[in-house]
Amino acid sequence: MDKAMKILMKLKENNFSSYIVGGAVRDGLLGHIPKDIDIATSAKPEEVMSIFPKTYPSGILFGTVTVLIDGKEYEVTTYRKDGDYTDGRRPDKVYFGDSIEEDLSRRDFTINAMAIKTDGEILDLFGGQEDLQKRIIRCVGDPVERCSEDGLRILRAFRFSARYGFEIESKTFEAIKETKENLKNISQERIREEILKILLTDNVTPTFLSMYEAGVLEIILPEIAEMYGVEQNNPYHVYDVFYHTLKVVENTPKDEVLRLAALFHDLGKVYTKETVDGIDRFYGHHKVSKKTTKLILERMKFSNKVKNEILELVYFHDVQVLAKRRSVRRLLNKLEYTNLDNLLALKRADILGQNPKYLARISDLEKIKEIAKSEKKLTVKDLAVNGYDMMELGFFGKEIGKILNYLLDFVIEDPSSNKKEILIEMANSVRPRG
Repeated sequence: MDKAMKILMKLKENNFSSYIVGGAVRDGLLGHIPKDIDIATSAKPEEVMSIFPKTYPSGILFGTVTVLIDGKEYEVTTYRKDGDYTDGRRPDKVYFGDSIEEDLSRRDFTINAMAIKTDGEILDLFGGQEDLQKRIIRCVGDPVERCSEDGLRILRAFRFSARYGFEIESKTFEAIKETKENLKNISQERIREEILKILLTDNVTPTFLSMYEAGVLEIILPEIAEMYGVEQNNPYHVYDVFYHTLKVVENTPKDEVLRLAALFHDLGKVYTKETVDGIDRFYGHHKVSKKTTKLILERMKFSNKVKNEILELVYFHDVQVLAKRRSVRRLLNKLEYTNLDNLLALKRADILGQNPKYLARISDLEKIKEIAKSEKKLTVKDLAVNGYDMMELGFFGKEIGKILNYLLDFVIEDPSSNKKEILIEMANSVRPRG
């Protein structure tokens, strides 16, 4: 904060008012180290750039200039007031305002609408400090108006709720329910980023439940909403698919790929459920989960790298792996985009989200992990024979690849068979006749 205060003092020396605003104030009051420090000022962008030697126009259309001090960046923005919102996302036009009071009144939540003066005094016009103490998320002014102006504020409410473990204040929650259709104005990329931030918190279950109750989940992730109330009446489960899924998410490490895989791993159960003699079964659900997950990841425009790893984790999460070398080798060779550690982390979380009676199965995962330390993924390049050897035996074109993969499968089953004479003999036994 000290360097930011230097900016405030420098602006004051030049007869401009200025304040530290927003998240930095909120996090400071919560005892957190602010990630970014933003400053609001009466100075226009060109005036800010004339006062400080190192600046660049990072958002000049919105009055924002980035000031660099000792290698650290601070966004300095002219007081603003918004024009009308006609698209449910952004103001048609942003005007330079005349006061900090006007600037703060346009912000989303009370905990984000506080400012610090040059003397360190906190300007709190909307009860943000009290709401921090009450641990609530409350809109500035009329909550219906705030959520109608910008649908992203709906997701931000849940994100802040998840991040800090706060409840959404009742009038704000009712406003979210009333204006939830405004979420359809939000790009899938922005929805994706808000979901990721929620998933990486300690409050995934209460937040997703709250989003379901508000009708928000059925708009942004209808596939997850459909899992609510889908019972799993079998010995391995004590939760329905919705709660089981959220338990699994919370039991995975805070990694984007793992938590997304956990969120999507059982999507297929909604479509594959069948009940036989009072027992629910979900045969082949991992295949359907993979297909449904692919549609979601493409809709939200995830990169191919992330998409491929998540899809592989979802597909293999329910594949049985024995704590035996042969079984581990087979699995290692099937994994193309992810690694065994991540798959085992997902499997472990899956077990923890099931019936506590079967937690002993986690010990098998530890054995598998230990076995894998002395095993490696094999490819045709590791074989004691190559394509030229196969050509000499009479294989040509696509047949060469097929026979080499056939031999690879044999070696995976029994690595001691990876000897040229043995593989030649095996290839000879299936060599094309004539």
